[in-house]
Amino acid sequence: MTHEIESLTKEAVTAYQEALANGSILKTPGGDGVPSPTAPPRSAVTELLRAGLLRDSVDNAEVWVPVDPETAAVQAERQARQAWADASRLQQDYAPLTAAYRSRRNWSTGDSQIRYVEGKAEIAQQAQALAAAAKSRVFTVQPGPRRPKDTLDHSLPADLALLRRGVHRRILYQSPARRHPDTREYVRALVEVGAEVRAADELYERVFIIDDTVIHPVDGNANVAVLVSEPATVAFHCLVFEQAWQRAQPFLEAPKPEEEAVEDGRAGDQLTAMQKLIVRLLINEELKHEAIAAATGLSLRTVRRQLEVVRSVFGNVETTPRLAWEIRGQYPEGLPADW
Repeated sequence: MTHEIESLTKEAVTAYQEALANGSILKTPGGDGVPSPTAPPRSAVTELLRAGLLRDSVDNAEVWVPVDPETAAVQAERQARQAWADASRLQQDYAPLTAAYRSRRNWSTGDSQIRYVEGKAEIAQQAQALAAAAKSRVFTVQPGPRRPKDTLDHSLPADLALLRRGVHRRILYQSPARRHPDTREYVRALVEVGAEVRAADELYERVFIIDDTVIHPVDGNANVAVLVSEPATVAFHCLVFEQAWQRAQPFLEAPKPEEEAVEDGRAGDQLTAMQKLIVRLLINEELKHEAIAAATGLSLRTVRRQLEVVRSVFGNVETTPRLAWEIRGQYPEGLPADW
């Protein structure tokens, strides 16, 4: 009877059982390690050889013989430990190459406590590497209404692994993300194993605090990030995060009644109070971005970032005039009074 084994294909399991029944698997004479025409498929034999479940016969060079699976497993474990030991030396071995790479890419400011990374893929790689090695905390600020489902699915196993290692995991989302079913499912899975997740109407730009390193975009550019491990700067980011955390509410709890607005099923229901104010100044007062920043006390960068969120809520429109047209189309009677 053939049993399914996760680490081997069915063909390989069948080939191993045939080797046990026959005592060996015959090679093609002079075929340089190729199975004979009557032997199991070449791919199955190759798989067994790589797994250490077949070996050359000591007595007959024309056949392979089966290996005790327990012996093969012990050997595989020994090889894995050696590979891990070799890998642990790579960072030191690659140090000269790392220095050359960072110099070429203008990665470092000359101070190892401040490094720059270019490209979303490399930024993600750096963040994932730091998080994988985290020992105490991984705090994240995630502004915007939602994250793509494939991003959440990719992040979940790593986050669960962090929590099982005892790492303190906190995430700050913006309130509209509460209406995103995939995000709620992701948050619920994390909270069940000890994560803390809250939502706030207003958030600053995306930030990671991983142990004693902070990662955040440079001048709002998502393609360039700075990694900072200077203690005073990290402490400041932790303080800002804590202040935002105290103003936020648990993600999975309903908003407090006094904070709820009248909803009528239109896209504007997803906006925060500050975003509604920005829209009102944009639509009713016809203010430019700079004037909105002055009127609200926000930075110009924050106003533009909030309008990016509003554009995504109203169908991912690309321009501010188009956004104004979409909003007027949804609210032909004028903006609600509570905006």
